[in-house]
Formats: sequence, C-alpha cells, structure tokens
Amino acid sequence: MSDPTDDDMDEPLTKREFRAAIDTELVTKRELNAAFADLHTGMKNLFDTVLAKIEEVSGGLKGEMKALEIRLTADVKSHAGSNADQLKREVGLVDDRYRDLPDRVEKLETAVFAPEPRAKKQRRR
Repeated sequence: MSDPTDDDMDEPLTKREFRAAIDTELVTKRELNAAFADLHTGMKNLFDTVLAKIEEVSGGLKGEMKALEIRLTADVKSHAGSNADQLKREVGLVDDRYRDLPDRVEKLETAVFAPEPRAKKQRRR
C-alpha cells in the first residue's frame, strides 16, 4: 500500500484493506525488543570506548599536571626567596635610619613632659 495522500483519505476502506495495512506497517513486540537490545549493546560499546579514552587522556593529564606543579613550586620558592632578601634589605634601611629613635623620643619626652619645678614653700612664722 502506498503512502496516503489527501485524495486517498476521502475514499472508503474495506476491513480487508485496513487489516492488510495494519499487518504490513506495524512491527511486532519481538522486533522492537530485538532492535532495543541491539541499540543497548551499541550504546554500551560506545560508552566503554569513550570511558577508555577518557581514562587514557586523564592519565596523561595527571602526569602533565604533576610536572607543572613541580615547576611552579620551584618557581614560587625562587621568587619568595628573592622577595624575602629584598624585604630584609629595605627593612634594614628603615631600621638603620631610626635606630636612635628611642633615645631621641626619651629626650623629647623628658624635655616636654618634665614636671615643673616646685616653688619653694615659705614657712609660716
């Protein structure tokens, strides 16, 4: 039976023609189950292939990431050491400049906050 057209839809259909159309165009449950099983097997094989490829790639990535970690750690240690040395030099300059500051502050405090000399009390007679 050919595909229906608009003209065919208006023509009456006998039971025999209807039954023939149903029997030839519909698949059985067994055929559907077989097709599903084939699809399931194909999808499982595809999944296994993709999973194997992911594991292969991830193994290589782990090695590359470990090597990168080692290089970055060494680089950070190098920079941290040189930064620490530079900081020591800069702090040393500041320390040298203000080394006598405690003595200067003490002299200043003594001069500014020294108690006023007490006036001598006269004795009453």
